[in-house]
Amino acid sequence: PPVERAASGLPVTIDVLGLYLSDSFGPGTTEDVARANFDLNIELCNRCFANSEIPLRMRLVRVAPTSYRETITTDQIRLIGDALEALRRRDDGQMDEIHALRDEAGADLVFLAMSRFAAGAGGPSGMSYIQYFPSVRSPRDWEANPGYGFCVVKARADNNFSALPHEFGHNFGCAHDRPNAGTGGGAFPYSFAHKFTAQNGLRYRTIMAYGPTFGTEYSTLLFSNPRLVPAAYGVPVGVAEGAPDAADNAQTIMRAMFEIAAFRMNADAPTRHRLVNVATRAWAGAGGEALIGGFIVAGDAPSPVVVRVLGPSLASFGMRDTLADPLLEVRRAGDGGLVLRNDNWASGDVHSVAALRASGLAPGNGLEPATFLTLPPGGYTAVVSAADGRAGHGIVEVFGIAGGAGEARLSNLSTRAPAGGEGREMIGGFVVEGAPGETKRIAIRALGPSLRDYGVGAVLDDPLIELHDSSGALILVQDDFNSWDPATGGRWPPLTYAQAGVLAAGLQPGNRREPCVMLDLAAGAYSVVVRPAPGTTPGVALLEVFEVRPAP
Repeated sequence: PPVERAASGLPVTIDVLGLYLSDSFGPGTTEDVARANFDLNIELCNRCFANSEIPLRMRLVRVAPTSYRETITTDQIRLIGDALEALRRRDDGQMDEIHALRDEAGADLVFLAMSRFAAGAGGPSGMSYIQYFPSVRSPRDWEANPGYGFCVVKARADNNFSALPHEFGHNFGCAHDRPNAGTGGGAFPYSFAHKFTAQNGLRYRTIMAYGPTFGTEYSTLLFSNPRLVPAAYGVPVGVAEGAPDAADNAQTIMRAMFEIAAFRMNADAPTRHRLVNVATRAWAGAGGEALIGGFIVAGDAPSPVVVRVLGPSLASFGMRDTLADPLLEVRRAGDGGLVLRNDNWASGDVHSVAALRASGLAPGNGLEPATFLTLPPGGYTAVVSAADGRAGHGIVEVFGIAGGAGEARLSNLSTRAPAGGEGREMIGGFVVEGAPGETKRIAIRALGPSLRDYGVGAVLDDPLIELHDSSGALILVQDDFNSWDPATGGRWPPLTYAQAGVLAAGLQPGNRREPCVMLDLAAGAYSVVVRPAPGTTPGVALLEVFEVRPAP
C-alpha cells in the first residue's frame, strides 16, 4: 500500500510549534486540550503525506499559549490576514514572544489555532504564506525563507480543523488548483492542485484544491501526484511536469522539504548514523587535472578501508571518454607523505589483492587500481591521474570496512577536480548508514574562487551544487551561500538558520558565491553534482561532504 511505501524511508522530519489562545477550543482552553487536538491534526498531516507517497513526517515539538488582540472587523479575510501578519512580525507587540519559543524548540514551521475569526458563516478555514522559491525567477538563488514559515487555522472543539495540511502545503510552495490559484502560482510551474473524474464517474479534488461553487465534488486526503494511481479512483491524481496544466504538489513538497527542515535545526546533531563510503566521478588527467579525493578516518584506532579507482570499466555503463589507465596514490593529508602507489589492482600486495577479492570490491578491469589497507586515524588523499597521460572520466571511491581493531568510520569526503557543464560535471556520492527513521547531520559545500588563495589556477568561479537521492530525484539546488555583494554595498541579509549552523560549525565558505548547505539525512545513498552556475565557465572546484558531530 502507498502508506507502507512512503513510511519505509522517512528521510525528512519537519518540527512544528503549535500555538493556541485562551478560547481556541472553548473558554479556558488548557495546554492539555490544545495538545490533544494538535496531536490528532499533526497525525492527519502525516497521513496525507503518506497517502501521497511523500517521504516526510511532521513532529509536534512544542505546544504553547499566546495572546492576540484581533482586528475588529466583519471582513474575515482581513481578520485572519492580520492575525497571520502579527504572527510573523517580531516588533508589533503581538505574539512577539513566540519567535524565541520557535528558536528554543527548533521548530521549522509554526501554526496558530484560533476560533474568533470564524464567527460568521463561511469564510476561510485558514491562511498561510506561500513559499515562492527564488529559483522560479532566477536559477542562481534557490532558498526558502524561514521568516514566512507560519500559518493560522480555524480551531474547532471537535478535533477537526483539516485545514492544517492545506495551509502547511502553502508553506511548502503548493498552490491551489489553477482556476483558483490567482496570478501568483506556487514554487514551481507545476505546483498546482488537481481535480479529476474517477472511473466511478464522480468528481474529486486534492488537498490544495478549492471546492466548487456549484455541483458536487468530493475531497481527498491526497496531494496532487501524477505518479500515484489509487485503486479507489483508477486514474492519476495529478498531471506530470511538462504536460499541459501540470499539477504535482507532491513533487513540490519533496523538493522543498529539505530546505524547510533546515529552517530551525535542533541543537543536538543526530549521531547514530554514519558515513560508510564516499565516491566521486570527475574528469581526471595529469598535473592540474588530477582528481584528488580526500577522506578522514575517525576514531582512536586503525581502521580498514578500500580505496579504488574505476576508469575503463565505466565504458560498459555507457560513459564515454573514460580514463583508460588510471594511477592511484594514497597520501597523508598533513605532510603529503606517500602511503601507497598502485597502477593495476592485481599487481598490488598479495594480502591486499586477496582482501579485495574477498570483499567483492575488486575492480572489473585489470588496469584499474585498488588497495585494501588499514589506516591510523587521520586525514588522507587519494590522487588519481592518467598513467598513460590520456585524460578521461574516472571514479575514486573510499569504503569503510567493518572489522579490525577499530571501527571503520569515514567522517568526511573532499574532492578537487575540474567541473564543467553537461557531461563534464563533478559528481560526489556518499552513503549514510543507520536505522530507519533516524538521520545524520551532513554539511555539503563546493569551493571555487577561494581556491586561488591556495595557488590553484583556472578555478570554477561560481559553483552550483545539486543534491540527489538514490533514485536520482532532485532534493535541493544551491548556488551561492548568500546573496550579499560587497560591490553593491547595502546591509548583510539575515542569515537563515541553516546558514547559522554552517557558521557555528566553522564551515562558512571563503567566498559568498560558494554554496554550502547543512541538513539531516536518513540512511541511503546520495549524490552531489557540481557544475558551473548558468552563464559561467568551467574550472577546478573542491567538493566537500562533512559528517557533523556534536561538540564534546
